[in-house]
Amino acid sequence: MRGWTILLACVVAWAGFAACAHDREAGAAHGHGEGEEEEAAGVGALEGEWALVMIDGAEVEVRLPSPPTIRFEEDGTVSGSSGVNRYTTRADLEQIASGRLSLGPTAGTRMAGPPAAMEVESGFLERLGAVTRYSIEGERLVLHAGDDPALAFERINEEDMEY
Repeated sequence: MRGWTILLACVVAWAGFAACAHDREAGAAHGHGEGEEEEAAGVGALEGEWALVMIDGAEVEVRLPSPPTIRFEEDGTVSGSSGVNRYTTRADLEQIASGRLSLGPTAGTRMAGPPAAMEVESGFLERLGAVTRYSIEGERLVLHAGDDPALAFERINEEDMEY
């Protein structure tokens, strides 16, 4: 068990270092030096935590250990619960400003859960990896894969959350 924990820690650390290196290279390519902040235009509407309500147009009906969520941070960090496990990735800030959404490689925990929950989690992560754009429709955040709505979320009111 300890070996898996160390391996997971190494994978998460490697993903973080790779993301930092990519951000530094992207900033240099666009005339931004190290230490300069790139404005996160467009992230404001996405910022915060959202709870999954639909996958491919179907309501999520399976009871999960924790509801799948997605959280957008101002710096492009994207993280959340995939139902049983936690995940993290990065969003391309330039694309967000134009309504597109491109997520980098996803790192996550690898705990086992009930078969039905694992099936929902697998579908969620698969659809998340296929996302190409987003829209906000009323109170919902809809992530699209091409022209098709893949995932729909409703904003979580963080003031009402219990920790």
